[in-house]
Amino acid sequence: MANVDPSTNVKTEILIDTNVALETLSFSDLFREGDKHGTAGAAWRAPEHRYRQLRAKHSIVLAWVLSQRGTAAGMLGQEVLDLLTSRLSPAPSRLAGSLVGAPDGTAFTVTAGIVTVIRPMLLARGLRLGVLTEVDHRARGSKADAELFKLARRDSLAIITNEGYSSNGLSDLKADGTRNLRGECHDERVTVYTPEEYLTSLRVDVDLESGRFLEACEHPVIEAYIAAANAGAGLLRVIDEHLEQHPESQGWLAMLEQLIPLYRLVLLDDVAEELRHIPPPTLRRAAEGPDVVTGLRLPAPRVRGRPANARASR
Repeated sequence: MANVDPSTNVKTEILIDTNVALETLSFSDLFREGDKHGTAGAAWRAPEHRYRQLRAKHSIVLAWVLSQRGTAAGMLGQEVLDLLTSRLSPAPSRLAGSLVGAPDGTAFTVTAGIVTVIRPMLLARGLRLGVLTEVDHRARGSKADAELFKLARRDSLAIITNEGYSSNGLSDLKADGTRNLRGECHDERVTVYTPEEYLTSLRVDVDLESGRFLEACEHPVIEAYIAAANAGAGLLRVIDEHLEQHPESQGWLAMLEQLIPLYRLVLLDDVAEELRHIPPPTLRRAAEGPDVVTGLRLPAPRVRGRPANARASR
């Protein structure tokens, strides 16, 4: 990445962990959790499904708020791409090369909709989430966390991550008792947030911004639907070929019809009428007031302050 044209780079103001970036591009984890419960009603009552929904909600609103504020954020691009295409929303094996097994056609098509319709809207409105240029993009898992941590400590940057967040609340420890990324940040006094914590620190009204995000999605989704209806099978060759090979997949037009309702479900709890009288499970919040490990109050993130040295390719 050292050869990236500097004119295409921006100085990073905050670091986004892979687990957060993926939730802005795919609903696969939420879909899979829902499938475990068999029915929509059972999923709606399940704490683990609620946890997945709230993770997705705060990550999506985070991307929206970053776009509105023009905050320059950096991520590990290759790890995001690898996990998206191999685990969360894989394309058919004949298109993806080394993938084994039948892909989830709905997850693939929804992600295609997000990437081709929703993400361009966010970019047009100021999203500056780019690939970091000073990290080892071959790193995965804990090694990838170490790359983010290295930059955060060197340049006094905050990290936004869901590491250590589960349906049981927040923890600085992995299952084996060792420190996770959140715990390491606390040990070294590196500022670390969940998406909810970051939004709270900015005093963001999450429900209000959810509504604004949905309003911003309406026009591009309608335009994409009209274009697809007019273009027919020539709209997106890869998606069309995928659907021909996997007729069980959700169709492109059908996906566009359901994309905003899906966002409404995640962001506004807009469930089927027969479930609306049932309150969702109550979980421990993924946000703290004072930092429970260091005793320091979480500082407000720098939105347009002096830029740091880490660069992200736009």
